[in-house]
Amino acid sequence: QKCLDVTKTFITRQYSPPKMRRISFLLLIVLSLFGCVFSAGKETKSIPQLKDLLNHPIFFGLGQPPSPHHQEGIKRIGENVRVSNETERIPVVIISALGGNQIEGSLNGAENIHWYCLNNAKWFTLWLDQTQFYPLVSNCFLANFKLKRDNSTGSYGPFRKGVETRIPGFGQTWTLDYLDQKKTMPNFIVITNMLRQAGYVEGVDMRAAPMDWRLGPDGLSSWIRDTKNLIEETYRSNGKRRVATVSFSMGGPYFNIFLQSQTQAWKDTFIHSFTSLSGAFGGSSYALITLALKGNQYGPLSDQVKDMAQTFGSIPFLLPYRESFKDRVILSKVGGRNYTSNDLVQLLIDANMPKDTVENYVAVRKYQAISLKPPGVKVNCVFGTNVPTPVSSIVKNWDGDDSQMKLQDGDGSIPDFALDQCNFWKSKQRQPSFSYPIFNMSHPSAAFDPRAIGVFLKELNIAN
Repeated sequence: QKCLDVTKTFITRQYSPPKMRRISFLLLIVLSLFGCVFSAGKETKSIPQLKDLLNHPIFFGLGQPPSPHHQEGIKRIGENVRVSNETERIPVVIISALGGNQIEGSLNGAENIHWYCLNNAKWFTLWLDQTQFYPLVSNCFLANFKLKRDNSTGSYGPFRKGVETRIPGFGQTWTLDYLDQKKTMPNFIVITNMLRQAGYVEGVDMRAAPMDWRLGPDGLSSWIRDTKNLIEETYRSNGKRRVATVSFSMGGPYFNIFLQSQTQAWKDTFIHSFTSLSGAFGGSSYALITLALKGNQYGPLSDQVKDMAQTFGSIPFLLPYRESFKDRVILSKVGGRNYTSNDLVQLLIDANMPKDTVENYVAVRKYQAISLKPPGVKVNCVFGTNVPTPVSSIVKNWDGDDSQMKLQDGDGSIPDFALDQCNFWKSKQRQPSFSYPIFNMSHPSAAFDPRAIGVFLKELNIAN
């Protein structure tokens, strides 16, 4: 019965088949039943294709459930959360991250990619839904999810003509509490549950600013406008109390880019504080590994993830910052040259990257420097330390999968020198800037590690 229910969901809820050829429709039913039987009784993440995707390092371990150790700490900190007075409660806006909120899609006469991919479909969940990762269907997902940037206008559009996407639930937290509608892949849910326990109400004083996280900062003008309106609305509807913001990973530099577009008077009026959890300030070597190197060690979807990431603006944005990595070698080619972050354009060309990928990087790299400017608000940087983290790679050839990584201290995804941005900001702005290094905390764990969450709860005066 469970398999039949999932098949019905795949065929009737998400897709509109009347105009399809009958044979294609029947084949999709067979594929869906096969995929359902294949995954029956298992958690969503156990579907091999989906598990491979989320385990790919560029997604920084998304959707991981808290470990038993973390669950014990979450329980303890939850016991100390205070119910706050409604008239004194500091309203909250949560900023999303790479992969950190749901994205919906529709197909309107979409061009033919594979014979088994549908051309017409009503709005359905693209990111994330297990039905998108059944055998063969995952190829349709990748085609539907890729982007194409118009370098003459700087605008992003779908790679596959006829695909339309939208971000559901702007202003609400459900779109980023879990990565999937079945609520099997937690994201911000631990933090929002703590806020609910303290009396916060979704859509009132607990809001969220999800984004199309595939885009580079140059494609987020509408998100910047909508986020500004959301913060102002939240401020006005909560007794003109300033808004505390919290971000995760790439959401940190993206939100600081937002802040750089606002006047100091606006920030003084509307922003209470900015707490960055595992802020990806400075970039990550994993972005370079994803874009430029072969990575079969990350499962059979590695090449498809690379192909998809090369069309995004966000992944090139996360390439090692020149301002942070400076003259450090980020890649060495045996028998060839050493590349630093100053050589990234040439590196991408030498690695035979598509022209669009190189142009995407050239378009977004100026925003890297912007994201490192002092935010002009009270800021807390919470990040992990003492976790081996790649800072450079050694390769024999561009097409090989035998690269070796050089490691140093960090959070497993971002090196320490690129995480502690608050230490640099201390002397650059009049507003307080605090660093909270957390021993042995990995990059994704900041969303549920009680030590990290505790910093934000204390900022809100709802925990000791």
